[in-house]
Amino acid sequence: MYLTAAEFRKALRNYYDEIYMDEFEEVQDSDAEEDIAAACAEIDGSLSVRYTVPVTDTTLLPLARSWCRTIAADHAFMRPTSPEIPPKFAEAAKQVRDTLAGIASGKIPFGTAAENDAESVVLVDASEPKMTRPQMAGY
Repeated sequence: MYLTAAEFRKALRNYYDEIYMDEFEEVQDSDAEEDIAAACAEIDGSLSVRYTVPVTDTTLLPLARSWCRTIAADHAFMRPTSPEIPPKFAEAAKQVRDTLAGIASGKIPFGTAAENDAESVVLVDASEPKMTRPQMAGY
């Protein structure tokens, strides 16, 4: 992962406790780690179209870490118990996603990152489907 829960806590400051506090008034870092993991997957998914992931180039890691912080914050503010997302967070997330789309499409170069020879990658982590076509037949 590009970011730790402790680094994310520093980035969100007062929002962190408000977003991740459970009904027993305990802060759940595991929920923050889920948002960070989702952000990392989103970044790696976009970059993997053209580049090798995860990002390991030391000159690009600070950028990947910044993107992760921004997208993870966007995920955090989507949680049901979180306050409304501040406009600056929403705008930053949009800018990061636009940049990632530009990198994936080849319009924006990604510095010295190692190119992906396979040109594509698909990562799937899903549970078994509960309703399949044969089970739905006749409905």
